[in-house]
Amino acid sequence: MNIMESLTEKIIKNTNIRQTMLKILTFQFNPFSENCSLAYDETGDAVIIDPGFYNEKEASALYSKIAEKGLKPKMILLTHGHFDHIFGVKECADKYGIPVYMNQEDNYVIQHNFSSRFGLKEPDSSFTTEPLEDEQIIRFGNTEFKVITTPGHTPGGVCFYDEKDKALFSGDTLFAGAIGRTDHPKGDYDKLIVSVMDKLMGLPGDVTVFPGHGQNTTISDERTHNPFLQPFNEPDSDIIDWDADGIELDGTI
Repeated sequence: MNIMESLTEKIIKNTNIRQTMLKILTFQFNPFSENCSLAYDETGDAVIIDPGFYNEKEASALYSKIAEKGLKPKMILLTHGHFDHIFGVKECADKYGIPVYMNQEDNYVIQHNFSSRFGLKEPDSSFTTEPLEDEQIIRFGNTEFKVITTPGHTPGGVCFYDEKDKALFSGDTLFAGAIGRTDHPKGDYDKLIVSVMDKLMGLPGDVTVFPGHGQNTTISDERTHNPFLQPFNEPDSDIIDWDADGIELDGTI
C-alpha cells in the first residue's frame, strides 16, 4: 500500500498577537486511499481524524509518526461512519485510551457497513462514541475546531473547522472538484447540496480544505471550479494565492 504523508504548517497571529501553529499530517490508508489527518499544535496535543488504517504497516506509519514527534493524542474525530474511515478506530482508541467523537446520526451507518461488497474485512465497530452536534466546539491544546453538521453523504456527516488557522476537514462532503456520493444506503443528494451550499461555500475563500479522499483544495477554488456547484460558480473576488500562506509538503512514506 502506498502511504503518503503531507505536512501543512500555518502561522497565524490573532488580535492578541499570540503566535499559534497548526500542523497537519495526512496519511492515505486502505484500498480506497482514505485521508487520515493527524492535527496538532505547538503544545503537542493532537487529534486523529478518521483513522482508516487497514493493516499493521499502515497502523505503524501513524503510530511511529506520533511517537517521533512526541505527540499526545487527545481524541479521535470521525467525519462520518463509512467503513473506509473507521477501519482503525477501535485499535487506535484502545492504544491511546482516548474517546471517539461522532454524530450519532451515523450509528446506523457503522452498524450496517458494506465493506464485504468490495472483498474487504469488516471494521471492528465495537467502539463507543461521544456525540457531536452542530456548532459544538472541540478543544485540544491551543486549538479549537467547530463542528459543522453536513448531512447528505451520510445522515451524520460533519466537517471540522479551525477558523483561526483557516482549515476545514470536510470528510466525504466536499472534495477537490467533486462532492460526496449519495447512492450508498442513507445517502441523500438534496441534503448534501444544501449542506455544501449553505454551510461550506460561505466560509472565507482562503480556507484550505482537507477532504476525506484526494488532494487538498480551497473554498475559493470550489466556488469557481467545482462542476457539481455550477449554479454557484462565478468570479470570486476573494481568491488569493493560497500557496503563499505557508503550505509545505514534507515528502512521502
